[in-house]
Amino acid sequence: AMFVGRVANTRAEELAAVPYDEPVLELEEKSKEIDRLYRELTAWGVLPLGIKIILNLAIWCMVSACYMVQLWYDDCFEEFFLTSSIADELDGDWTNLVTETGRVALLLFCISLFFFQVFRTWAKVRLVTVFSLH
Repeated sequence: AMFVGRVANTRAEELAAVPYDEPVLELEEKSKEIDRLYRELTAWGVLPLGIKIILNLAIWCMVSACYMVQLWYDDCFEEFFLTSSIADELDGDWTNLVTETGRVALLLFCISLFFFQVFRTWAKVRLVTVFSLH
């Protein structure tokens, strides 16, 4: 990294004389336009009510899952150590490591991911639709 910086400083004029790659510049401009359009289309103020509800549900499910795992850790998981035996401690079933409360937390986490994916899919479809019109 130091060598590259030194060469960039000592041979700046030569580097500046190298022409830019036009296809790369076009792709960068297109990418910037897509990013700008995505931010514009997903700004909170312009989102439809249904999408706002989906995002709120995703947030509440994720926050609830995180709080459950952090605050009620002992209720979510069975005590298990590296030296513990699945056969002895968990009745031979590794899924017994997670209790019912833990399963609820994991379910909330998965529901949150689902809602977020619904939002991402909606945003992508919306972006493709609007971008194709430009």
